[in-house]
Amino acid sequence: MKQRISAILFVIALLSVLTIQYSELSASPKREMRAAWIATVWALDWPTRPNGSWTTDPSEQKQLLINMLDSLRAMNMNCIALQGRTMSDAWYNSKYEPWSQWITGTRGGVPQYDPMEFAVTEAHKRGIEVHVWLNPYRYSSSSTQYNTNKALTNDYANTHPEWLMTVGDATILNPGLPEVKTRIAAVVADILEKYDVDGILFDDYFYLSGTTAAADAALYQANNPDGLSQADWRREQVNEMVRRVQDTIMHTKPWVTFGIGPAPQVAYSKAHADKYGVPQGPFNDWQYNSIYSDPLAWMSRRTIDYISPQMYWHIGSSTCDFAKLSEWWSMIAEKYGRHFYASHQVTDAKAAETAKEVQKLRNDDRIDADGSVLYDIHAAIYGGTNYVRNMRNAVWTAPVLPPQKWWRRQQEQLFVTNIRYTSGAYTWTPPATNSNVRYAVYYLPNDSIGKPNQFYDSRWLLGVTYEPKWTMNVKSRWTIAVAVLDRYGNEYAPRTDSGNLGTSAATTLVYPKAGVNPLLPAYFTWEAVAGADSYFVEIATDEQFTDIIGWHETGENRFYTGTKKNIEEGKTYWWRVLTRSLNKQDTWSAAASFTGNEFTMQSPKDGEKDVPIRATLVCDSVHAANVRYTFEVATQNTFLSNVLMFRGSADVPHITLPDSLLASYTRYYVRATAEYDGVTVRCNTISFTTVHIPAPKPVILSPKDGDILEATDVAVAWQPQAAKGFRVELSTLESFAPRMTKGLTTDAYTYTTTFTAVEEGEYYLRVRASDEGGYVNSDTLRISVRTPVSGVEDMKHPETSAKKYLIDGQVMIQRPDGKTYNLLGVPLEDKNMKK
Repeated sequence: MKQRISAILFVIALLSVLTIQYSELSASPKREMRAAWIATVWALDWPTRPNGSWTTDPSEQKQLLINMLDSLRAMNMNCIALQGRTMSDAWYNSKYEPWSQWITGTRGGVPQYDPMEFAVTEAHKRGIEVHVWLNPYRYSSSSTQYNTNKALTNDYANTHPEWLMTVGDATILNPGLPEVKTRIAAVVADILEKYDVDGILFDDYFYLSGTTAAADAALYQANNPDGLSQADWRREQVNEMVRRVQDTIMHTKPWVTFGIGPAPQVAYSKAHADKYGVPQGPFNDWQYNSIYSDPLAWMSRRTIDYISPQMYWHIGSSTCDFAKLSEWWSMIAEKYGRHFYASHQVTDAKAAETAKEVQKLRNDDRIDADGSVLYDIHAAIYGGTNYVRNMRNAVWTAPVLPPQKWWRRQQEQLFVTNIRYTSGAYTWTPPATNSNVRYAVYYLPNDSIGKPNQFYDSRWLLGVTYEPKWTMNVKSRWTIAVAVLDRYGNEYAPRTDSGNLGTSAATTLVYPKAGVNPLLPAYFTWEAVAGADSYFVEIATDEQFTDIIGWHETGENRFYTGTKKNIEEGKTYWWRVLTRSLNKQDTWSAAASFTGNEFTMQSPKDGEKDVPIRATLVCDSVHAANVRYTFEVATQNTFLSNVLMFRGSADVPHITLPDSLLASYTRYYVRATAEYDGVTVRCNTISFTTVHIPAPKPVILSPKDGDILEATDVAVAWQPQAAKGFRVELSTLESFAPRMTKGLTTDAYTYTTTFTAVEEGEYYLRVRASDEGGYVNSDTLRISVRTPVSGVEDMKHPETSAKKYLIDGQVMIQRPDGKTYNLLGVPLEDKNMKK
């Protein structure tokens, strides 16, 4: 890399940025959903053996699930989505529907054990949540699938054939029937009443694709008081079913999480996006008018707790780029204050790709509630690619807590008492007022106790347990700490002893104080509290904090509101800070209101294209004395050192970027910071794309065509020109076949590179300028590389030294291996040699 202006910190070519190595991925956050879809339909994941065959033997089924749970725990995962209802059947003792045929081999066949009870018990033993995965409508996937079930008294073909809607060969429960909505809600209630599950999860099947207008025309016309179009009416039938399920959960067990895993392509049409006031989705939305699924309705109405779009494409895919979906869904999750956990396709069990996707989700997350749901987990565990080990080493390096539903939590603070160690295990007494809890268990060195930020991250976290017990060997000079973790995911202050609880001191808000109209996004600050481990910032739309839009834990006494992009300009909010300390009850600060004005980039605009290569960055002017503006440019929105290209400061709200910084037709990220009177504001990150300057044909300056190089290194230089970057290739074949070619990349303004340790031989050389849609190639050169002659006459060691001879008036050199060359490195056959 050539020398840059001092303001430029780092430049990395895009190709090298995308090649994320395990060592470069960030450590585990404290909270993250790490789940796996476990498919039971057609025995896809369970009860299937490693070799793919299916078993109906109860003992073998149990062992297979235990093996799978052990693998998930080894990967530091914390949740399973176990398919409990595949085709209007049950993997549990159902009040309404027959046992699934994938347990015993026969629909309605009664198993010798309760698979759901067994799964919940074994998962909870390992601190793993169980979300029951239900297909709400599907009855059969072929017209002959259940034609032998006439004797089943609880099969809908016999009990309620009028509920069934068939399209082609497939049959579903008719979503438009009130009785069907009631039954689906009743199925959920039945599960919750019988099993200690943690969540309910629907997949992406709603109406059948291809449903005709005539299929439910009479029902639509008779039950459409609002005069909706048939498509809108169908979507509302699904939305109403979702609402009823949420109501059922809230009435039965309100701590149970409710999620849906739809197709990820949403709101591609401007009309659909405008309906919800969101940017258009990045890819064509087929589900809205095909299966009548509208995920934005569930998010905006907050009838679900999380969404898990099935984002089964890799980063950079031209069909449906995972990275673009991650950015869009993270924005949606923040806007509506609900969690977003991406579903990943891991059928090919490539941990490196999944790890990059997990890192992308972490970078895009705005509400401390990111996560992943893997499919298909059978291939990941048994595929022979060390997926489990590689994921643990790459991004899931430590146990984590599940994300918390901050919009629901216990009214009282919960603590354990009587922590003790006996018979190889720590035990404790649960909180007296609420036994329906879990526990986060920490184990930390004695000299860390009392220091701040010991429980802010996952460094000392051993894991989660559903029972008041943790089996382990005691280390000298280490101490266990136990924090109550309620079923909503809210954690309370940890305890290391059983003495009387103290009370944390309340902090005092510093900026903004009540009534101040701050520029936003800004760093909100408060006074540090002695002995505090961490702080929680809460932002709400009302003074009673019933409508919470932001909840964030931090180890500092400040918080950047730019992570809460759902704070609207000109609207009044309230904020407060909770102080958390070891062995002390939490304490809230007094609340303060604020109404913000937005600090923004004026130029370039977000998403602007054709920005000049030598751009001028302009932000809002801050009306205060002694303002210092700082501008940053990066190739990714993380602004980490490996992607940060420029940081420059000025006393005015604008700065012109230096020459030789931006490349043609490349996307960049920009943010501006203003500092004044002890206040720091930073605008939301925007992105822009530079103008496309067509790359000309590269001209190689050195070496020249036909050159014979007596060296092991081949230095290449080419004429400066416009390009996104360059790739220099050295090959033993003129076709530049990949296996016979070495390649080096440089950035847009680097016009030299060197191949090292090149073996002797004949080579072809070319320089490729990266341009929109591909490369522009230079002429191909042919060069020869010769191993340099080492030394001249060595009279002391004639057997190892090179020797000079005069041949036909030319000085020739004979090496110890017997080969003879002239001074230009051209070989001479032995028969021409004259001494």
